[in-house]
Amino acid sequence: MDLPVLMKQFAEASGFPVYAVLPEGSFTSISHSRNDLGLFRALLASLPINLPPVWTFLTPEGIMGGGLYVPEYKTTLIIAPVFSFECTLQTARRLSHRLSLPDTAAARLQQTLNQYTPCDMKKLQHYLAFLNHFLNDQPSCEITMLDFHWSSSYRTEFQPASPLSITEGPDLEADIIQLIRGGKEKELIRYFNENLFIYDSQHRMNNVRQQRRYLIGANMLLSRLAIQSGVDRDLINSIVDTYGIRIETIVSQEDFNHIFLEFCLRYTRLIAQLHLHDSPSLPVRRLERYIQAHLYEPITLASISEALGYSKSYLASEYKKVTGETVTQYIQEAKIREASLLLSNHRMQVREVSEALGFSDPSYFVKVYRKHTGRTPGQIT
Repeated sequence: MDLPVLMKQFAEASGFPVYAVLPEGSFTSISHSRNDLGLFRALLASLPINLPPVWTFLTPEGIMGGGLYVPEYKTTLIIAPVFSFECTLQTARRLSHRLSLPDTAAARLQQTLNQYTPCDMKKLQHYLAFLNHFLNDQPSCEITMLDFHWSSSYRTEFQPASPLSITEGPDLEADIIQLIRGGKEKELIRYFNENLFIYDSQHRMNNVRQQRRYLIGANMLLSRLAIQSGVDRDLINSIVDTYGIRIETIVSQEDFNHIFLEFCLRYTRLIAQLHLHDSPSLPVRRLERYIQAHLYEPITLASISEALGYSKSYLASEYKKVTGETVTQYIQEAKIREASLLLSNHRMQVREVSEALGFSDPSYFVKVYRKHTGRTPGQIT
């Protein structure tokens, strides 16, 4: 998988604007095309010509950005513009004046900038360190904070380039995406068995670094697919982080295959649950998605009621009327499904799973687990 594909997936998963500055000085947007009315060009023109390997900057208006050089591709990747919070109309007006735009452009600029995911400087530095480790194989790096000053004019050597070519992936990727989008767990397992879990598969990768790059890119892409399907963003981000750590541990094609299947199944099950419980009742849909997003916390009808703004009695009666079960039953079922995944895939101890999912004590967790599955957590293989 080449750099444009990887960074496009990173941009889609993170929600950040990502640009590539090519060796000849031209630049192109890797993220979704969003017209920032020339702001990125102005930022780029204000940066030093000779940039350090990894760097960040902060403008007087509170715009953040950062970048790194990727020697293998002779390309500088830049994440910008980024705000810690939403861009206000006042800030947008200041930027419009900076770009010599009329006041009428401020609202449009504000709307464009607020489509990006908010990010503070610490998190931005974390992402840059991750990308440097991932793309340049450097576990640690020094991130230089640039002294930013707006340039009075754009440097003419920076010109928009044609979009970077993105090599179409094999049919394997399109087939897997289609199965995950449809929530088809059994078909996905069969597809892996027939296409990856065979010795002479055409998709085998013998280079561990290539395997890790592919998995990180796939994890980003599929997490974005899950979010677009309606799965809670916070839950997906926690899953992405979990598998990001596990991907670093792979040492063989078999590790690659099994971790790949594991997180594909995880996203498939979450999407399938949405299809299964896609109630016409808005309060019920909101309740179920709140529970899915807070599985690792103690959840009660009272806490849900407070978060969603409905009374406890209304939520309880509406959920019972629509689904035929109580809210407590659904909370327990959702937590036990998650517990089964943790016990089978992560080899966690019963006590660890009980604490992670917010049960009051391990014995109560075992009791609830047996009630919903007919077996004890210790019987999971």
